[in-house]
Formats: sequence, structure tokens, C-alpha cells
Amino acid sequence: RLHESCLPADSPAIATDLATLARTLCILGEHEAARPLAERALRIDEAAYGPDDPYVSFDLIALANVHVDLGDHAAAAPLISRALRIREERYAPDHLYIGYVLLFHARVLHALHDPPATDLARRGAQILQTRLGRTDRTTEEPFALVERLSRRVDPGIVGRAAAASG
Repeated sequence: RLHESCLPADSPAIATDLATLARTLCILGEHEAARPLAERALRIDEAAYGPDDPYVSFDLIALANVHVDLGDHAAAAPLISRALRIREERYAPDHLYIGYVLLFHARVLHALHDPPATDLARRGAQILQTRLGRTDRTTEEPFALVERLSRRVDPGIVGRAAAASG
């Protein structure tokens, strides 16, 4: 509220405060209360920086996390796709920001029974391994995710997806 009392309502500093408060509310389990704050932070940063700015990609991921915490993976998926597109346009192909978003996207798509989740997870894991090194402990979980997703692909889902696209 302090920033809101002395800054314009559309100030990026307000957006930062809102995003921080939304993350805090999520940690406390108050996901419904976090959603409007994350949405407002996104609107402010889109207006301030433009819809394709890397700052906006962070707001998109934050809002997607709120939706995932609420169990609404379908609402999260397009937000993550947009964030990934923004980051792929702005960062090197093996940038950690891209790797992390690919892994998040893979988890969400898997929850929606979308077979390409495995490929996204594999690409994200490879980016983390390339950037952090083979021995970095944080690369273990992404490769474990790839393994889990590879084992869980339901042949019926793959068949339905192929039939729908053909």
C-alpha cells in the first residue's frame, strides 16, 4: 500500500509489489487471493513494457503458477506458451530461463495428457545440464521428470492425438 499511496497505479514498481504479494499468498495457500494480484501485475507490466517484454514473461509464469496451484492447468498452459515464446525471442536458445519454462510447460502439458510434454522436458533438462554442468544436483530432477514422462505416455492418448491432427 505504501507504493500505491505515492506512485501512479500503473507504475511498474506497483506491479513488482503485487507480484511479490501474490507469490507470498501462494506460499501461504491463499491462491484465490493471489490470482487478481498476479493478473493486475501482468496488466501493468504489459502496459509499461509492451506485451512481448521479458518482464512480462515473468508475470505470465507467476500467473500460470497461481492457476496450477488452483488446479487449472488448462488456464496455465497458454500463459506458459506465451512466456516461452517471449523468452525464445529474447534469449539464447540454451538460456536457463528457457530451460526452466520448458520444464514447467512439460509438467503442465503432462497434467493435461499432452504427449509433447516429454520432448519439452527433455529439451529443458538438456539446457540445464549444458548451462549448469552434468554434476550439478539441480539437473537430476529434470532428467528424472523426462524419465517419468517417457514411461507414462499412454499409447491411447498418442493415438487419439495423431488421429485428431490427421
